[in-house]
Amino acid sequence: MATISAKIYKHHKKADGTYNVKVCIFHKGQRRYINTNHYLVGKQLTSKFKIKDRFIADLVESELIDYRRTVSELGNKLSSFSAGALRDYIRDKDADIDFIAFCNEHIQKTKLEGREGTAHNQVESKIVL
Repeated sequence: MATISAKIYKHHKKADGTYNVKVCIFHKGQRRYINTNHYLVGKQLTSKFKIKDRFIADLVESELIDYRRTVSELGNKLSSFSAGALRDYIRDKDADIDFIAFCNEHIQKTKLEGREGTAHNQVESKIVL
């Protein structure tokens, strides 16, 4: 089972004196992180680098609940995810899908696999669209 929590690391202090709140995903003995849009200064943190600022803590907790819900909805499929794949799935689940970019990536992949004929057919059909 994957666990999801918020982490702030002392050694990740930026030049402006702020710390980025990261979401830690622990799965199959590995940790992977997602950077958030939340930056805190020392006054907003406890001595153990936990979030003291209630407003930010609530925002981060809301994100964690959403991520945990996403993991729970995977059900038995969760076991097929590596920690990195789970991080990518959680991070990108609401991203828009660019169909043209997907097609271009697929064409490049077929070319790299030496399937020039297949790639050529797909390029030709792409022009017709």
